[in-house]
Amino acid sequence: PADIALAWHCMEFPSTFADAAGDTEMRIEMDKVRMMDKLAIEKNRFDEELDAIGAEVKRAQGFDDYANEAKNVEDVNGLQDRIAKAYATQADFNAREKVFTFPPTEYPQLRKTEQELQPFLTLWNMVSEFHTRQQEWLYGPFLELNGQEIQKDVEDWWRVSRKLIAQLEEGHEGASLCSAELHRETGQFRENLPVVISLASKALKERHWEAVSSVIGAEIEPNEDLTLSRLLKMNAASFIEQIQEVCVSAEKEYGLERQLQGMKDDWAAIQFEVKAYKESGTSIVGGIEDIIT
Repeated sequence: PADIALAWHCMEFPSTFADAAGDTEMRIEMDKVRMMDKLAIEKNRFDEELDAIGAEVKRAQGFDDYANEAKNVEDVNGLQDRIAKAYATQADFNAREKVFTFPPTEYPQLRKTEQELQPFLTLWNMVSEFHTRQQEWLYGPFLELNGQEIQKDVEDWWRVSRKLIAQLEEGHEGASLCSAELHRETGQFRENLPVVISLASKALKERHWEAVSSVIGAEIEPNEDLTLSRLLKMNAASFIEQIQEVCVSAEKEYGLERQLQGMKDDWAAIQFEVKAYKESGTSIVGGIEDIIT
């Protein structure tokens, strides 16, 4: 009897499965509707966020207080972070739309807003970075400076700020004036680059610093207390031609020293072999091919 009851019960399973599948499909459809409604609500909020970002970008385009760089750079970078987050949200929406077989929603407004912010983001980050680095260059250990890197950074800021002056002149006069001020400051600092490039060199030894001191007429101690600011106060820029003569000579000497050291390093591995010559009790040099080479 138990087997018969189980057999009849098994015969009910197809309809049981069909009912369960129907219930599941209904729940999935209800979940799908709920998720679609949620997506629609989030997209509406996203549109509002894009409008808010656009309004903030318009406000940032009006920044014209050069002295208020810290607040300005904080604001524009905050806007850039919000734009980056908006792109991530758009990607999430598109992935969910793909699940529902909807066409992906495009947000041209987002790209337009990012493009509108870009020159102002560039401007205020350049202003902040230049002022920060300038303090490090002027008052940090001079012997740790890299003249080539400093020249590249300053030349880039000087060139880009000059382009921004013209780019922002129409419609954003305040920002254009801030670009002009950055261009003036970087141009002024450019005049110090020959001093940095010449003297911030590993080629200079004590005898060269003594020669530079003689040229300037003031004693220079090449130690950790030496700064660019101190050199400029010694009026080093006025003697740049004589300084460069000393430095060019130092660079040539340094080049020769490195070549000589390279030769020594090559020779260090060469074995000078001495072999006994027959039964004569004397010796000869052997294995000299590498030495001759």
